Amino acid sequence: MIASDGIHSVFRKKLLPQSLPRYAGYTCWRAVIEYAPENFDREETSETWGPGARFGIVPLSHNRLYWFATLNAKANDATLKAYAPNDLLRHFQSFHQPIAHIIEQTKKEQLIWSDIIDLAPIKQFAFNNIVLLGDAAHATTPNMGQGACMAIEDAATLANCMVKNTTIEEAFSQFQAKRIGRTTKIVNTSWRVGRIAQWENPWLMRVRNVAIRSTPSRVAEQQIKFLQDITF
Repeated sequence: MIASDGIHSVFRKKLLPQSLPRYAGYTCWRAVIEYAPENFDREETSETWGPGARFGIVPLSHNRLYWFATLNAKANDATLKAYAPNDLLRHFQSFHQPIAHIIEQTKKEQLIWSDIIDLAPIKQFAFNNIVLLGDAAHATTPNMGQGACMAIEDAATLANCMVKNTTIEEAFSQFQAKRIGRTTKIVNTSWRVGRIAQWENPWLMRVRNVAIRSTPSRVAEQQIKFLQDITF
């Protein structure tokens, strides 16, 4: 059995009942809209950090745009769940343009809301003839853009393990050995990035911003080089 049934996996709940989704401390709205103003750079993606809040912009094809916004909040807040674009505008009005304009161009029915959750890394993916794969094994916060990437890596790795081993149990055990270290590192790194990005303390924010600005690009690139160092 290849259990790839997501963060709320019924298989993981049976095998590891203590492994439950954890709330990251911030909630998120997303939307895809039509957006084609003059002088808008469709070649640039961006993420803007403010006190306990972030706003990301990702241009898409055919004059569409994907955006997301995060706010620190308690989990499953009914008021935030019911937010319309005008409500979000109150929080992001002070952010640079075109953020306010993007929110104004969004219809309420285009908004998708969810709390940000992940799984604290687990120490076992393989259970004899059952293996956990994708978000069922290592759901991550979206701060490094690696959730779907890790699931694709899982599939390729598992396929190779099944070709190279004579029994399913051996293949699943080898898959676990190949994947658990990498996925644990990505989940933990993404969790830390999200916590730092959502800081509200003005002093900590100033220290963070100075540190980021003063980090040479080659050093920053080296810190995430491990994402590309993957073998199947």
